[in-house]
Amino acid sequence: MVSHGHSSPKYVMAKGALNRYQTVNLDKKNRHYQRKQRAIFKVSYTDYSRNTSNRLTGVKRYKVAGGYISGNPRLVTNLYYQGRPHSRQVRVIARSGIRGYQHQNLTGRSYKIPKGKVLKIRRIIVRNGLVNRYQLTNGHYITANKTFVKTK
Repeated sequence: MVSHGHSSPKYVMAKGALNRYQTVNLDKKNRHYQRKQRAIFKVSYTDYSRNTSNRLTGVKRYKVAGGYISGNPRLVTNLYYQGRPHSRQVRVIARSGIRGYQHQNLTGRSYKIPKGKVLKIRRIIVRNGLVNRYQLTNGHYITANKTFVKTK
């Protein structure tokens, strides 16, 4: 294992079907099984595959529960939005809607926001690199999870 100590996203989402492997070198012989599209993984750390010519270079891998997945940006993406959208608007895409909260940690009096509603964003709140929140123009907070909201 060649660990470079790089910061890694704490949660990633597969863009399509994705294989999970036993070792950092993703070979057919150590493939566990294929995960469905849009599967969510909690990342323990970022690792790099071994390269026979130089041990300090390699391809990015994410260590997740039960093995490794590829760190290729064409295959995985951060589960949470990392910045404020240029349009400063998001649309609720969760089937059952989402909730708005008074506090950053999503506590306090809440209210339901239905699917399809367009919300105006004031800023993004980054919480320990783990999960992000959006602050609305009315001062309330919502999740920045890509499975619940979509940037316009």
